Amino acid sequence: MKSNTNAPGGRASFFVSLATFVLGLVILKAGQDVMVPIAIAGVLALLLSPVVAGMRRLGLGRIPAVALTATLAFALLACVAWLVVSQTVDLLKELPKYETNIDVKLGKLSAFQESLGFRRLAEMTSRVERELIVPPSVAAHGDAPLRVTVEPLAATPLAALQQLAPPVVAPLAAAGLVIVLVIAILLQRDDIRIRFMRLVDPEREGMVGRLIDDAERRILRYLVTELIVNACFGAFVGLGLYFIHIPNVFVWSVLAMFLRFIPYLGPWLAAAFPMVVAVAIDPSWFQPVATLGLYVTAESVTANAIEPLVYGARTGVSGLALLLAAVFWTWLWGLPGLFLSAPLTVCLMVAGNYVPELRFLSVLLGGRSAQGPVTAAPIKD
Repeated sequence: MKSNTNAPGGRASFFVSLATFVLGLVILKAGQDVMVPIAIAGVLALLLSPVVAGMRRLGLGRIPAVALTATLAFALLACVAWLVVSQTVDLLKELPKYETNIDVKLGKLSAFQESLGFRRLAEMTSRVERELIVPPSVAAHGDAPLRVTVEPLAATPLAALQQLAPPVVAPLAAAGLVIVLVIAILLQRDDIRIRFMRLVDPEREGMVGRLIDDAERRILRYLVTELIVNACFGAFVGLGLYFIHIPNVFVWSVLAMFLRFIPYLGPWLAAAFPMVVAVAIDPSWFQPVATLGLYVTAESVTANAIEPLVYGARTGVSGLALLLAAVFWTWLWGLPGLFLSAPLTVCLMVAGNYVPELRFLSVLLGGRSAQGPVTAAPIKD
């Protein structure tokens, strides 16, 4: 028998669902500072869990396996970060040598703007702005208004440290929290799973277990596939930059690999840095144009040919759903939400496969065609 949404009970159920959804959004937005590190730690722990399992098969206990895995993983990240920072510092030291090239390019851009009339337009805009700001009576008598300049006091070392501390301490604190959470999740993985299963109706414990296994399998496949694809992307970019003769190829290759974990925006952030270097070191425009063409070619092939073949099959989520999810999670959590959008969307889609009340998520997010008969996923044991 079909439910009547116009009935009082149907309307009440709809408003309850809507209120629950809005409340969930408010909680996710208000608790962003806590939930984002937890979500990032969960993704990293899931990515490291096969390594822990492999070490345990070699005979190590859980605590030594987790400690060794975490130490190797974060030591590797620290080494990569140190190499990137050191080569970036060396590059900054070399940039003053290319000051002439930068001045020549800026002069050519100024001449091009002047040939298009941009300078005359800017002068006219400035003149109109001055006439609007200066009262006509003052302009008629020729008495220019007095300009008052407030000079700030010289900053003391303590004040400078207080201004520098928040932007430095906050990321370090968040990184430390993520590391602690990753270790805790790896140590208590089985216990967390059992506790989560006991939160639901005992009759659905089997269904929740299958849901968790399916979500873990899909997310792990997605992360491993993305790691391989991004590593190949970074290697291709590094090889191309080597032949274009852009210095510090290792830095740009690593940045291309890691920044590409940020969907849609990451590759172009990675391209901005070598583009600036190419503009600085090359008196002509060959290296900047070649660098831009390299990134456009690499991203076009990866995004339009490789990813549609591997990601949809690995996650079961449609490409349009991943795009809309990226927009939604970016609006909710900013750049971390963009990074977490794919794993979180996979979790929602898998939940729709197993929970009857969330079946609409499977229909909206699933990668299979919506045409044809819909087969229900098993719900109970």
